[in-house]
Amino acid sequence: LEELILIEAAQGSFSPDGKQIAYNKVGRENRTWKRYRGGMAQEVYLYDFETNQERNITNYAGTDRLPMWIGGKIFFSSDRDGMLNIYVYDVSSGQINPVTSHKEYDVRRPSAGSGMIVYELGGDIWLLNSAT
Repeated sequence: LEELILIEAAQGSFSPDGKQIAYNKVGRENRTWKRYRGGMAQEVYLYDFETNQERNITNYAGTDRLPMWIGGKIFFSSDRDGMLNIYVYDVSSGQINPVTSHKEYDVRRPSAGSGMIVYELGGDIWLLNSAT
């Protein structure tokens, strides 16, 4: 067991090589705030353990949360379109693109494993193949 040097950290996901971590500084998944823009707004940060450098990779005034590192991409949920949907950050290009476009319900509790993302939407369980 080893204590990480991150002072503020909530949800996180390690890079495949273990040299970096994508994480939120603020955890507020159990809050029901919609389209929140304030001091508790979540951003996704990238921390490099070799250089001890941190950077904000999402730079958005609203909610960017629950990063999931799969291959060379970091998936996360964001309310950029008014609803919580899944977006992807390409580590090599720095580009952010939408992956889902749900209009009626927020994407809740996404979790990644084996290249797949499972999440709850309107009381149903959805499965997303991160490669498509």
